[in-house]
Amino acid sequence: MKRKVLLCLLVAVMLLSVGTYATANEVKGRVKLAVPSGELAEIRPVLDEFEKAYPNVELEVIPFDGESGPYLTAMATAGTLPDVLWGDWTDFTYAVSNGYVRPLDDLLADDPDFKHVPSSLVEPYTYGGKIYAVPDQIHARMIAVNTDLIDELNLDPPRWDWTMDEFVDLLMSATTDRTAGAAVLWDLDSVISAQAEGFWSPAYSFAERRFYFTEKWLPGINLLMELRAVPGLEIWKMRDNGRYIEEGESNDYTLKFGFAGANDNHYSFKEGFALMATGASWESNWMRAQVKPNWEYWPYPRMDEDSPIKVPVHVNHTYMMSTVAPENVDAAFEVLKWVSFGTQGNLAKMDIFAARPADETVDGKLYFLWYFPSTQHPEVVAKFGENPYVTEGLQVVYANITNSFRDDLNKIIPGYNLIFDDDVWSLLNGAREGTMDPSTAAAQLDEIVNKRVKEQWEAFEAQLEKLN
Repeated sequence: MKRKVLLCLLVAVMLLSVGTYATANEVKGRVKLAVPSGELAEIRPVLDEFEKAYPNVELEVIPFDGESGPYLTAMATAGTLPDVLWGDWTDFTYAVSNGYVRPLDDLLADDPDFKHVPSSLVEPYTYGGKIYAVPDQIHARMIAVNTDLIDELNLDPPRWDWTMDEFVDLLMSATTDRTAGAAVLWDLDSVISAQAEGFWSPAYSFAERRFYFTEKWLPGINLLMELRAVPGLEIWKMRDNGRYIEEGESNDYTLKFGFAGANDNHYSFKEGFALMATGASWESNWMRAQVKPNWEYWPYPRMDEDSPIKVPVHVNHTYMMSTVAPENVDAAFEVLKWVSFGTQGNLAKMDIFAARPADETVDGKLYFLWYFPSTQHPEVVAKFGENPYVTEGLQVVYANITNSFRDDLNKIIPGYNLIFDDDVWSLLNGAREGTMDPSTAAAQLDEIVNKRVKEQWEAFEAQLEKLN
């Protein structure tokens, strides 16, 4: 009886496999895929696997330099837009407002893989009730912790779901006559400003399309300034907010630690005498190569015991052009899925990345040994944990990407660079560096930025109305 059951299971698996391959074999078409030229070497092996899985799709890969906006405009003018663009890290609203992008709702509606993509990763690409792009590769802001120094100072390692109070206590405990609590505390204020449900960083309510600097950002900047007021806690502050100095000059850092590393933002962490450094996954290669002590990534701390772990993310996006020929739409969608949220594409990509020797990412031709996928499909989650380069801390961060918030508004808010001009950055950085009262800066930011963001959204939506 057991043999019959086993035989039936094997037959079922074989039929399922045949069905999968038959579906892939039935997809036909010609697809032009545009990719940033700097990441062509990264994605090419992944596309090779796609071509094996979809033998009847003729795939042309087109690398392009620079930002997507000028490239797409040039291609549109020439009548040679690609069908799909992968890995866009620049302003997406430009492509949407110019009519280059095809909404994906009809293709995503019944797709079984798409249900595993967290809604927080899709909402930023929804304009006028339509989904115009999907997330592909994710980067996360995290906190690097020197685990050797924890042992050396006889401190208790923090919990993965630590709180802000525990974070502050650990910074204080690590500030001694020969060590510092942190090399840098960049972005702490912005991350705190987006802890409430429905907020992106800094202090932006995406539902209301409004910034709340006084209400949400001010508590974060006040905490940052309190920490920076503690003598010796943050190396960046000791270095006069990173001001370059010449040999023979001095500051609080050189008086305590000497001139070595006086102009290196992360020297103290690399050499092992700073406990923490705020950072992000895109820094993992140089950190793996240059940081001497053992270290690990932690998620940003929760605000309190009743709050969830919230993950600040930067996300690249993939989308389909409005000019794709009807007979190529299905094939284009399979390409789009493979390089973004699709289960099979992510499984292939993770195997390729995990198999790389670590030294292959040093010369800049390849970037990653691992990445955060945009899907929480169980098979992808399991594969992520199998990667030899993925640590326990990274697994904790990935598991909580369902609670992520966007930290890269320049990609998804129309007119971002017109909103956040030099005057706005002067207010933000003036408060961070202690040259301006935070309350005054927050009030001015509320007034200036909200007027501008309202104007930009109105202009963007008026343009969408014309297109539709």
